[in-house]
Amino acid sequence: MPVDRLKVVARFDDEPLHIADLGIRNGQVFFQYTADALACERSFSPVHLQPNTQVQSFKPGALPPSFMGLPGLLADALPDSWGRALFRRELARNNTSTRGMTALDILSFIGESGLGALSFYPLALREGSQNAPITMDAILTEVNHAQTTTSTLGSEFLAAALPSGGARPKVLLQKSGDKLYFSRGALGEPGESWLLKFPDKNDHPEAGLQEYHYHQLAKKAGIRVPEAAVWGERYFAVKRFDRCGDTRQHVHSLSGILHREFTDFSLSYDDFFTLTRQLTQSVDETLEAFRRAIFNRVFENMDDHAKNHAFTMDHTGKWRLSPAYDLTHSTILGIHPMAWLGTSIGLPATPAIVEQASALGIRKKAINECLEHVQDLRADTGLLSQKEWLDKLVP
Repeated sequence: MPVDRLKVVARFDDEPLHIADLGIRNGQVFFQYTADALACERSFSPVHLQPNTQVQSFKPGALPPSFMGLPGLLADALPDSWGRALFRRELARNNTSTRGMTALDILSFIGESGLGALSFYPLALREGSQNAPITMDAILTEVNHAQTTTSTLGSEFLAAALPSGGARPKVLLQKSGDKLYFSRGALGEPGESWLLKFPDKNDHPEAGLQEYHYHQLAKKAGIRVPEAAVWGERYFAVKRFDRCGDTRQHVHSLSGILHREFTDFSLSYDDFFTLTRQLTQSVDETLEAFRRAIFNRVFENMDDHAKNHAFTMDHTGKWRLSPAYDLTHSTILGIHPMAWLGTSIGLPATPAIVEQASALGIRKKAINECLEHVQDLRADTGLLSQKEWLDKLVP
């Protein structure tokens, strides 16, 4: 049965906070903050959602198509191509048409299992009686089935795969000692929360090793990155930064905060730097944003679009840049989707970068040292194409 109303709950810890109600009528989504959300004095989406209890909606065409009528706060929870493919497949298996399905129906499927602090009720996917340990081989089998067959997928796998984001196959897992479990999203699950990535059919089989290599380069460049590892000899795994034990952090992408499509090439690094300074009120965080831009340009990560930059907010309402993610060598677009001082390939001129950074409060010495450090790292390590690098790594 289609969902026409949803309750949005923030769970930073064991105390759920009902922050908003969602409704849909004639295809238009209506959003309303609760009095409790305003009383907690935390701004969950500070650019486009007004901090009041009035009903807010957006006219058709005012939001990016991929948002499905949702404000960016909630559109960030929608699955990307991997999760949407699973969603369509599950509906087809149950003889349910995707025609007429709305964003609220999808959020109901996401329920408690999404990234970040937000959960959505009522839940469309119900938990099973228990969550048993699962092996890497079994996870691989589920992922392969999801890509190549129409066989039934378990509800635990769907809950762990639907909200994981991105175009490539991913699953959310709990790691407790040497045991792995599909994540259900609830607080109090055993062990640490991880995200495990797999190459798709167009990727080199060892693409996960290259992403791990770039993760290590970013760490050497001084970029804040989450803990990462290689599982099963070739699969890139990253520890989730939205979870820490029994606490969560709110996560909001650059695309979602600014209500801009991640494929909108008019959204720039200049916008990213300005928002970082305004939102975090921190010169150090703004310098971190510059460091990431420099790294992406120097090491040719051309998948640096607006959904691959995000901010986190903790239970006190403090914003900062999320740890960096989705860093790898990628030249498929031929240019960077986010221009920087009018350039879409390579670094802008150093004097222009220094002037821009200075206007945002960053000392000239700090930005110059950042530029020099990343460029020296590139000179020391070299830069190979994905094929060259992987052929060298795996003869």
